Amino acid sequence: MSEHQTEAEIRQDIADARRRLSDTAEALAYKANVPARAREKAGEMRDKAMHTASVAATKADAAMDKAQHAAAEKLPDPVAQPAEQLIATIRRNPVPFALGAVVAIWILRRLLS
Repeated sequence: MSEHQTEAEIRQDIADARRRLSDTAEALAYKANVPARAREKAGEMRDKAMHTASVAATKADAAMDKAQHAAAEKLPDPVAQPAEQLIATIRRNPVPFALGAVVAIWILRRLLS
């Protein structure tokens, strides 16, 4: 501080120093609160996973529609009807089909490598 500062300037300097100190204290408290940061990060990851799952479900639904239409149009009737039933079953309960597909891919990769 210089000798020529007015009382108002000194008060302003003090208020600025208090504000900076408050900001620093808040930043330190945030860094020290690891559980809160972990919950925040977990929430972000959950939101990202939910979005990814939603996008994947939309793409899978579109692929199922395409497969169902292709089965109805290109396959002969005796084959088309069971294919449509299979697609409907997969739509109702996709988890076992997805797990089966993952296992089949894993087996193929093991056999081919």
